[in-house]
Amino acid sequence: MAPTRAYRFRLAAGPAPWAALAGILLFLRYPDWLLRPRLWAEDGPVFFLAARRDGASSLFAPYAGYMHVIPRLVALMGARLDPSLVPAMYVYSSLAVTLLVVALVFSPRLELPCKPLLALAIVAVPDTGEVFLTVANIQWITALALVMALLKRDPGDAAELAGDSAILLLAGLTGPFCIMLLPFFLFRALSRASLQSWALFAIVLMTAFAQGRLILRDPPAGLAEGIPWLAGIPRLSAPVLSRVPLSLLGAQGWVYRVGRSFVLCAGWAGALAMTAMACARGPLRGERICLLLFAIILTVSATARFGAGAWDYRDMVSGDRYFYVQKVLLTWILISLLSRRLPGVGFPLALPVVAGLFLVAMISYVEPPDFETHHVERPWLSWDNYSARLRTGKEVAVEVSPNWTFVVPARVPVR
Repeated sequence: MAPTRAYRFRLAAGPAPWAALAGILLFLRYPDWLLRPRLWAEDGPVFFLAARRDGASSLFAPYAGYMHVIPRLVALMGARLDPSLVPAMYVYSSLAVTLLVVALVFSPRLELPCKPLLALAIVAVPDTGEVFLTVANIQWITALALVMALLKRDPGDAAELAGDSAILLLAGLTGPFCIMLLPFFLFRALSRASLQSWALFAIVLMTAFAQGRLILRDPPAGLAEGIPWLAGIPRLSAPVLSRVPLSLLGAQGWVYRVGRSFVLCAGWAGALAMTAMACARGPLRGERICLLLFAIILTVSATARFGAGAWDYRDMVSGDRYFYVQKVLLTWILISLLSRRLPGVGFPLALPVVAGLFLVAMISYVEPPDFETHHVERPWLSWDNYSARLRTGKEVAVEVSPNWTFVVPARVPVR
């Protein structure tokens, strides 16, 4: 029997073609990073160095106050490869994790509409690129996996429970987001009152306890300063609003040309409009409110992190990773509302909508102080100069983007 039209559409809307398209979009945005792989920031002096020096004991080592298990796993696997393959290993492992998160959108237990749009938004939202194609910042991508696990229906069998548990464990031990989502998982368990929801809550509780214990021992800037950072919130309103929601309108291309008053008015109007849309009655209202609340928590956390810093509302580059998840969540809210107006949104209409978002994402960023220099996130630094010495175990001073230098100590050559 020939497949029906609806069945053919379900095949077309599955995860494989859309994950492949997401990979193509990432290549179009950052072709050089994939053609000439390179390490970025903590990839080198934190993850590569610790895996080479400490081996498996580095897996649960904290950095910046919390654990990064997924980057540590990648680094441990990379430590077994020839040194010349390390940059490609890091970049393509990050790509694989990103595309896996994209594929998770298509879980039949995730009852969100327009899944092709949701999936492509993960790689198409405006961003400097700081979170993409580097294991150093993969935690921002995997945070979305935690959000999806929260919104899913309960697992229907042991295999689904094991899959959800693995996602919560790995993503929960990679970044502090399990702490922020813990109240949401508790509410989920209380409202559903199912054994599966309580089991998943227990995993989130365990990871939140592990991460929270480390954060309290070594609190990050802002949190360590306590309540006084609240006094800086009015001053930080314009910088935060320029990042969210105005960045979804291409603010990186025009925000440095307008005044602070315009940014405040337009930004608050956009924020209030997003709040009203998220809270509007109709299907998926609970999910939309959940996404909005988590976006607010993340934004407050970012404000706390940089409360003592001097942010310029025109600077869209510094710390952009702290606003990536919020951009995705707000886009998901807009998509859920779009589905109410156009319930048939699917393959034909997904591409032009995402194309518009993608074009906004391609607007060039400029950097302070003159706001004329186009932003280059990850300059090319050849790794070939270090491979031979690393291969023989000799001490070598390594430089990676953005001009971070670290020393890899000598060790007995591996035969």
